[in-house]
Amino acid sequence: MTNLSAEVYTKRKELREIVNEMYRRGETEKALSWKHNIKAIDESIDANERLKLLNKALKEGI
Repeated sequence: MTNLSAEVYTKRKELREIVNEMYRRGETEKALSWKHNIKAIDESIDANERLKLLNKALKEGI
């Protein structure tokens, strides 16, 4: 796994943990929205762009 791939994996994992916590708190609608946006980011073609979007999502919320 390249350094960039590892970073993308780590950021996705962090976001998934946030989404799981939202589900536990009963924030289903918000969690589904975040989950959808994470999927859209994952479909980005360029790994650098994916990492940029994942970082933005973590900083600002999706």
